[in-house]
Amino acid sequence: MMFNQKRENMMLLSIMGAIVLVTALTTVMSLATQEEAKRPSYAITKPPESMDQYYPLQAEAPVYLQEMFNLEGAWGSIIANMQKGDFAAALGAYQGFSEKYNQLSKMIPEWKGYFKAELVEALGKALQSGDPQQIQEALGKVGSTCGNCHGDNILGTWYRYSWKDLHEISVEDPVSGEEVGFKDYMYMVAGNFGGIGGALQQGQVPAARKAYLGFRSRMEGLKKACENCHETERSYYVSQDVMHTLTIMGVELANPKPNPEEIGRLSGQVGMASCRGCHLVHMPAAMVHEAWEEEEKE
Repeated sequence: MMFNQKRENMMLLSIMGAIVLVTALTTVMSLATQEEAKRPSYAITKPPESMDQYYPLQAEAPVYLQEMFNLEGAWGSIIANMQKGDFAAALGAYQGFSEKYNQLSKMIPEWKGYFKAELVEALGKALQSGDPQQIQEALGKVGSTCGNCHGDNILGTWYRYSWKDLHEISVEDPVSGEEVGFKDYMYMVAGNFGGIGGALQQGQVPAARKAYLGFRSRMEGLKKACENCHETERSYYVSQDVMHTLTIMGVELANPKPNPEEIGRLSGQVGMASCRGCHLVHMPAAMVHEAWEEEEKE
């Protein structure tokens, strides 16, 4: 019975794998046949320096973001009133939208080309006409200008102003007592982590214990490093459950003959709950910042 269930599970996994592979190949092939101008772009562009004045790098609040929310509110009000059939209210909301649109078009000179005043004017005329078809077409054209700007710039804006550049963060290494850059510190953490299993595989138990002590100390040090960006205590990655797993690992390593399989299992838990999760959240932004710095050097 268990063998049949296992075989069914393996067949299901094989079918799922085949579906994923076919889907991926189909996607790649469809992208390859698209015209170059229509292919999605994955470049993340650094915002112009003129934008810094509107974010906490120089301002007390994210001014530009707040103005965009005001614009979105007016835009949403146009659509909401249209859905109710209240053209007069939609036209009133349009006036606020038009004024805010014009204001935003002047805030970032480098982005002026994304703003199409003539399309906004056409939307106003369409609303005055009361023709639903004309209004829908005008809304779509204005909406496309917003989408074009967001598609090119929203990720870069998020990474620039919502994520601190990890290269600017230094950490006091609890092992050496020296101040080191965050990236170098993470290499030290990874070196200790890999050293535990590597030493055990070679039968070097004292070296594995030493690597564990370094890893444990530096994981504790990460809690302090997190304070560079976070004001509240971290409830994941360096949380109590992760540290508890490390404690169990330390107990196993203290045995005269530590069990490599048990250490491997515990390492896997730490790797998934802490390392992998943290990397998925933080590394994309860190890699973008690093790419921007390399571009500036060229």
